[in-house]
Amino acid sequence: MKRKPILLLWLLLIVVVLSGCWNSKELSHLAIVSAIGVDKLPDTAHYRISFQVVNPSEISSDVQGGGGKTTAITVFADNGKTLFEVIRKASRKAPRELLFSHVKVLVIGEPLAREGITELFDTFERLNQTRLTTKVLVARNATAETVLGVVTPMEEIPADAMAGKLQFSASLWSENVEYTIDDIIRALVSMGKEPVISGVVIQGEPERGATQANVRRTTPDATIMMRGLAMFKEGKMQRWLDGVEARGTVRLLDKVKSSAVELECAEEKNVLSIELTRSKTSKKVSIHNGRPKLEVSIIQEGNLVEMKCAIDLTRMHELMKLEKKWSQQTVKDVTAAIQAARKQQVDIFGFGESLNRSNNKEWKRVVKDWDALFAQSEIQVKADSFIRNTGNRIKSYMQQQP
Repeated sequence: MKRKPILLLWLLLIVVVLSGCWNSKELSHLAIVSAIGVDKLPDTAHYRISFQVVNPSEISSDVQGGGGKTTAITVFADNGKTLFEVIRKASRKAPRELLFSHVKVLVIGEPLAREGITELFDTFERLNQTRLTTKVLVARNATAETVLGVVTPMEEIPADAMAGKLQFSASLWSENVEYTIDDIIRALVSMGKEPVISGVVIQGEPERGATQANVRRTTPDATIMMRGLAMFKEGKMQRWLDGVEARGTVRLLDKVKSSAVELECAEEKNVLSIELTRSKTSKKVSIHNGRPKLEVSIIQEGNLVEMKCAIDLTRMHELMKLEKKWSQQTVKDVTAAIQAARKQQVDIFGFGESLNRSNNKEWKRVVKDWDALFAQSEIQVKADSFIRNTGNRIKSYMQQQP
């Protein structure tokens, strides 16, 4: 019975301790950052860091149906030797404390990417506000600050537009990869794989694109689009991969979800389209006489969605011819990607990781010279293609034309 008063006293003390919010922050005192841009100032050790901040009054006015008179975002920028220094210095310009828990996109300027990004991600990994799931892009032919300032149609917040374009470009066209800060850090510390980062480019006039008038036209003065992959070696960007090299790279990374494939038909070019619906890439690495052998196997499926030539698809051998052409083109794309990486002596595909998993003893023997050995490797690429569907008809109406 004597224990009950003591127990009750302890419970009351616990309630008193738990009832306080010692580090609470009012929402009206916070500025939500949707995107971060990092550039390098020429001939200095300083960064130019920009923050795309949401204007809450404009967002709320649109929700209420009033329509905004100014842009839905404001870009604050400042210079400093470290990201954290600039975050604190930004308090001189921003009327609220910057909140980074909703950052969707990190944009890196191309000059900084070429100089090196190894030290860039340390702050993002340490701060408890930033998310490692933030998507990463490299700005092509423009600064990251300029990219963040372009007002985008359809999406009020440009960071949402960039994240959406990256997602759908990677899933529907497959010349980009949707990599996050965590993915880049893992590639940077890996001893058998170097990172690649998707590129973002401004089409049009960036100065006009930074005004609200940009989204009040049927054809905006400036738009943002995804284009190409930045190849890195030891944390420094080497070159851009575009077209077949980019598609081949995405294939080798086994990140393909869907795409459109154009094949030659008869004597004409680009007159037959296939929708790629499934793709699986497997890699195998072995060492023969001190030289790596890279074996790539791809299995892919798709549907015939457009045909501008009179092919009788009721004949199985005609369908098999198309599947063979598709396989040959895939092999060509993948080989072009490997050749581009071998010229730079950089393994961006993870062949080194595959060797480490399959034969750790052999990997330890060659790890120090892997880049040079990769450049001299033997390549064997095989693709098996299957056209599963020809649409709502087998015979084209063009076969009935005189």
